[in-house]
Amino acid sequence: MATRDARYERIMYPVDWLEERSGLVGGLRYFLFRKVPSDTNWFQTLGSATLTAFLIQALTGSILAMYYKPDPKNAYPSIVHISNDIWAGWLVRGMHRWGASVFIILLFMHMGRVFLFGAYKYPRELNWIIGVLLLALGLAEGFTGYLLPWDQTSYWATTVAQYAVWSQGSR
Repeated sequence: MATRDARYERIMYPVDWLEERSGLVGGLRYFLFRKVPSDTNWFQTLGSATLTAFLIQALTGSILAMYYKPDPKNAYPSIVHISNDIWAGWLVRGMHRWGASVFIILLFMHMGRVFLFGAYKYPRELNWIIGVLLLALGLAEGFTGYLLPWDQTSYWATTVAQYAVWSQGSR
């Protein structure tokens, strides 16, 4: 029995060390083992799903940025290089490409849920304002990111969108 206790002590030493200095373990324990209200439903997970999609976008975007060349002559060849020559580049690029659409869809679903359930009312008005700003920022990121491959699809889609925006201002 003494060996089991000694083994437990050795395993728990790094965890105890981390808890003593940061308090992360207690916070994680609270997050994982707290009681969830019985009226909770799947609609309330949309914010966490949106955050997860954003984190995946940030991670895959950082990886892609290491290989991408952002100039008109080398943009498309660098995308081809990432997709064909880099180990799992096709997977990272695919996750980033499809993740962008998933992120925008989840943003709208989350904002719709917040609006329909009235979660924007007092005392959460500031959360709503920040959320609307993040929605605008997410849409702007999606718009600018669409042009980065510099292929025919992205070029003409951006040209059409640019024309639509400029023609609205001239009215």
